[in-house]
Order: sequence, then structure tokens, then C-alpha cells
Amino acid sequence: MSTASRKKLQKLFTRFSISNMVHAMLHAFLSRISSALNKKNIPNIITFGRIAMVLVLALIVVFRPGFSELIFWLFAVAALSDYLDGYLARRWKATSAFGAMMDQISDKLLVVLMLVYLLKYDIGGMLVLPALVIILREVYVSGLREFMALKKVPMPVSKTGKWKTATQLAAIGALLWGVAYSMRDVQAIGGILLLVSAFLAAYSAVEYTKRVAGKIS
Repeated sequence: MSTASRKKLQKLFTRFSISNMVHAMLHAFLSRISSALNKKNIPNIITFGRIAMVLVLALIVVFRPGFSELIFWLFAVAALSDYLDGYLARRWKATSAFGAMMDQISDKLLVVLMLVYLLKYDIGGMLVLPALVIILREVYVSGLREFMALKKVPMPVSKTGKWKTATQLAAIGALLWGVAYSMRDVQAIGGILLLVSAFLAAYSAVEYTKRVAGKIS
């Protein structure tokens, strides 16, 4: 075999080896993605997507607060994802303590960020008190959960807490919609819903306090 032929064979062998190596790496990468996208992981992926969306919203609120329409639509998608991940987790029996914790964290981040943003558009200071009640409640209940976690005692979300979250998201959505499209009537509805959600927040905080007191007594 001539030297030229030998070199051609070596090149072909090298290309074949590299091709096989790339194919193997690609196959391993796709296998990992396929495993990660197991349907039981999808609710958690949606939850982490919502947290990422909160970070994007935070950047817009800080650097482009005038983009009120974009803020409204991003919030709407994030709020819908809150329903979707819970629905899929229950449907596919993929609920977990970690997923429930991250879902609560993402909700709190979204609500507090949007309340702070909306205070800028508050007319007559009507939103200050309910917003403070909601924010302080979130801090307080988070402290209770951390305390109970140290004692390894579960503290599941109450029905009032679920209604509180749903009402908060509806209230904030209406307020953002009113701000984005200059609809005072919609803003007024959002203000009323926020008052209702503040009441539910306070009531659920009392419920959690009683529950904790019963567990440690």
C-alpha cells in the first residue's frame, strides 16, 4: 500500500472515530434531556420557569417600568402556570415536598414583586394597607413554616391559603390590566379583590398560628 493511500485511510478512520464520538455524545445528551423531561418532572420545570419569569419581570420593573403591557402579559402567563403545574402534579401523581415548597416560593416572589410595582400607580393610597397586610403575612407564615420544618412537622397549605393565592393573582392581574390599558373600572375591581385577598391573608395567618400552637403544645 502506498504512503498516499495509507494517509487517506488514516484520515477516513479519524473522521469516522470523531463522528462516532460526536454521535455518542449527542445521544447521551438527548438521553439526559429525555430523562429530565419525564412527565413527572414537568410540573417542577414549569415552577422553575415561573421563577425565571419573576427574575425577568424584576429586571423590567427596575429598568423599564413603563412597559406596563409587557409586564401584564408576562404576569398573566406566570399566573396561569401556577394553576398548570399544580394541575399536572395532581393528575400525574407527581406531587413532592420539594415541588410544593418551590411552588410556594415562586408564588410569593411573584406576588410581592407585583405589589411593590403597583404601589407606584396607587391612587389615593388605597393599595398600601392591603399590600402591607399581604407582604407581612407572607413573611410571617414563611417564618412559621421554617420553624415547623426544623421540628420536622409538615404544614400543608390550607384551603383559605389556596383561596388567598387565587384571589391575589386575580386582583393583581386586574390591577395590571387596568394600568396597562388605562381602564379605571378594571383597576377598581382589582382594588376590591386585593382587599378581599388581604382579609383572606390575615385569616389564613391566624389559621396557621393556631395549627402551629396545636402542634407544639
